[in-house]
Amino acid sequence: MAVAGDGVVCSARPIWTPSDVFVQVLRLARAAGLEDNRRLDLLSHRADASQREMEVNGRGGTGNVGSTENEWPKACDQRGRYWLYVVYECGTPHLRLLRVQDPFGKLVVKAKGA
Repeated sequence: MAVAGDGVVCSARPIWTPSDVFVQVLRLARAAGLEDNRRLDLLSHRADASQREMEVNGRGGTGNVGSTENEWPKACDQRGRYWLYVVYECGTPHLRLLRVQDPFGKLVVKAKGA
């Protein structure tokens, strides 16, 4: 059984595609009462009344993660409320979860194709 951060059980399936991870994360999030949001993947209402805006990306192995033209300005605008969740090694039974709060302030940006 594969576990991806925070003890969230993803599946007993041996191989995942990035879209499998996205669908599974959304299914688990909806089951936990999180709501979908058209501007981002998930919107979490925290116990302390704060909100966490979450973008979820999956990679079959490792490598760079891209942002859409809409995601990066949102990350800039929301800063500490905006989280990027990346699931690496989706193509293996050994998923790895990376969580980054304020990716706009913490990650290096390269223009696509550069």
